[in-house]
Amino acid sequence: MIHELKSLDLASSILSIEVVNNKIYVLNNKFTLLIYCNETYVLLDKFLLLNSQENKHIYENSLSISQGLNIYYSHINSNMGSLFKVKDDKVDHSQPIELHTKNVTFARFSRNSKFLLIGGEDGRTCFYNLEHGKSCFSLDARSDSITSAAFSHSDKLVCVGAFDKAIYIYDITKHKAIEEINLSDTPEDLLFSDYDANILGITRDKHVFSYDLEEKKLSYADTILDEWPTAMVRIGVRHILVGTKGDILYIFNINDLSLVRRFRVENIGVSSLKIRNDILYIGYTNGELKIIDTNYLHIEFEENLQMNKFAKATSFLKDNIFLMTKKTAVKYDVVWDKVLDMAKEMLVSKGIENAEKMLKPFLWDKRKKFDFTRLKVNLHDVKHLESLIEQENHVIAYKFADQKEYLQTIKAYETLETSFDKKFQIAKGLFSRESRKDIQNAKNMLSPYLKIDSKQTLINNLIENYKVFARSNRLVKARNFKVYFRLVEKNAFLKDEKLYAKIIEIGNQTYSHLLQLEQAGKYKNAEEVINYLQDFLPFKEKLTEVEETIESKKDLMKLIKENNVKSIYNKISESTKLEVSSIFTQYHQIFEEKKEKATLFASVGESPKVMETLEEHLNIEYLLNTIAMVFKLSYLVEIEKIMQSSPDKINMNATLERYSLLFGIDDDLQFLANKLHFSQVLPESTLNSTGYKTNNFYENIVVVS
Repeated sequence: MIHELKSLDLASSILSIEVVNNKIYVLNNKFTLLIYCNETYVLLDKFLLLNSQENKHIYENSLSISQGLNIYYSHINSNMGSLFKVKDDKVDHSQPIELHTKNVTFARFSRNSKFLLIGGEDGRTCFYNLEHGKSCFSLDARSDSITSAAFSHSDKLVCVGAFDKAIYIYDITKHKAIEEINLSDTPEDLLFSDYDANILGITRDKHVFSYDLEEKKLSYADTILDEWPTAMVRIGVRHILVGTKGDILYIFNINDLSLVRRFRVENIGVSSLKIRNDILYIGYTNGELKIIDTNYLHIEFEENLQMNKFAKATSFLKDNIFLMTKKTAVKYDVVWDKVLDMAKEMLVSKGIENAEKMLKPFLWDKRKKFDFTRLKVNLHDVKHLESLIEQENHVIAYKFADQKEYLQTIKAYETLETSFDKKFQIAKGLFSRESRKDIQNAKNMLSPYLKIDSKQTLINNLIENYKVFARSNRLVKARNFKVYFRLVEKNAFLKDEKLYAKIIEIGNQTYSHLLQLEQAGKYKNAEEVINYLQDFLPFKEKLTEVEETIESKKDLMKLIKENNVKSIYNKISESTKLEVSSIFTQYHQIFEEKKEKATLFASVGESPKVMETLEEHLNIEYLLNTIAMVFKLSYLVEIEKIMQSSPDKINMNATLERYSLLFGIDDDLQFLANKLHFSQVLPESTLNSTGYKTNNFYENIVVVS
């Protein structure tokens, strides 16, 4: 079922796993870091990071390891945590990080190891900049404890879950809330799919869910898990693996959340999951670390699939269930329809046992098993429909298929439709001759089908408007699509004819090619395709959008050449398509570099240098939220520095008035006030938390007495 490379006994619950430079780094609930060789699985080093009388909970989420080998541990029943750095086989310990007013409940490093996200019982989600060693910003507080979070692949988005049974999605590069989605229960774990298109998660009421960011659609898997889910991880291109408090693990398809497989592993209580270089690491609450090769027998599996030896390929799944998640396994889907048709023939001629034997290599997939079960249940009806078609009892066949909707999905029904379409085309030709005899022959040919509800309207329209149908045929043969579509606009019944669907498909294929050209920046070629598609009137709005996009990109390139900064960002504000274009993202790096430089100054409270660095971008609305967060960081550090060095020199009332004018009396200021004991002088009114949108930034926030 699985191919274990090694099983290690670490004696206590494994809470976080990371693999870097051929070493396995493991954190347990006893505040211990263990380092193993990823080849020999020998223990290389062991560090006690914090002394504590208590252990962490066996499913604790308030600790994390980054790819840059930073380690964070929250303290027991505390609003603080400690940051460690592993370097040259040593562990450096930082000062405690205190960003919350209540206990820390969650921690996660960004994928690029630049930020540490820390959530707490106070509902706050705070971000700590590892390069500068400072808190850099926080999100609006939630009504309950933070339970989960995930960074997108680009580290631009973050999704945060809490006990309020909702997830919040934020763009942390723009400092902008995107979406709030209510769930069935508290989210236990979250992750982004490739290209940041979907958020996937598990909830405490044993559900698996997916949220489509573009369509804004929340979906749940049909399968409800047997046990409380604890962790999830991407496995392969199309799947996720879900671990639980029990001994069952689940593999789900990302696209439709269908359950691909559930299987048992000898142990209970998955506390952590990690995949690196096709090796799966499963950590358990009892301290076992299973190291599993998901690529075991992959070469043999792939070779047999390439030769269509499905029985042999499937036999390898007994030794490695994860082969079904590999990209090569898509071959099962590619041939399935054809194989199912063959099974149908075998059911008819040789019986169920022989058909099942032929399909056995495919039935590990629950969806294919369902297809076959449905085929067996409906076999009598399928055979009856085919018999009617063979005897050319097409009218009766249609009526039978209308009663049994399933039959309209099988190939026999396609044969029926093809036969009718041929007769319809012949009838159109006869009508176009306009002789009494030909018209009567056409009517005679189609009259039996008038007994079929789905064909009545189309046939009657042909009889009454045969000249229109004849003209549509001539226009299509002459490739005069503009006039054809105008004819369709005036005679909507033409849309019921298969000819219309064929022309629309030509348009769709051409339009897809157009989008590829536009994305590649081949605007001249794209404009040629647009000229061709102008005749396809149903595509008019889509073509206008593409034309506008091309013109916008050309305008943007011109503005960039002129270095018209304000106009560039005004242009970007008008179009999300421009925002994700490579033209803009490359240009935007200029600001990103300045922001990084300004953030470095902000981390030490050098507000005048922040002002100087960002001067060119200060009045650009698109960047305002981001710039405001840099200034806020600088202002908070300014206040902290003077309060720690010369508290008598600060005019606190005037300073707080300035700060509140820009940011209100927000969570970050209140936290600092509690820490430095000046809460008693905070104004009661929070004012406007986005006052910076209508007021200028100060060169310094601190007013000296």
